[in-house]
Amino acid sequence: MRVAAEGNVVLSPAAARRLIAASSDRQSTRERARELAASLTERELEVLAGLGEGLSDAQIGERLYLSEATVKGYVSRMLVKLGCANRTQAACWPTTPASSPAEASHPQPRDTARAC
Repeated sequence: MRVAAEGNVVLSPAAARRLIAASSDRQSTRERARELAASLTERELEVLAGLGEGLSDAQIGERLYLSEATVKGYVSRMLVKLGCANRTQAACWPTTPASSPAEASHPQPRDTARAC
């Protein structure tokens, strides 16, 4: 009671176990997502960034000086590599500012990437 009265959070052992388990699941999902993203080529990462911005294949092609058909090919290969059913799921893998050069070359997915 004193601990709670001092403003600290008190959890039952069962709640604490569920919280730790959920945290572990999220960690393993993020690790799996990073491994999948690491399998992408530099060009695929550029196309993925365009998907994350909501660009069409034609717009991505204009930006990267590629034909629309070439972009579609990259998107198809990325869907397979990432295990995504469609481009909307792949768009959940945006490139983000990274804290290290190694992370800069591979995007870190949002938690919504679990849908892939």
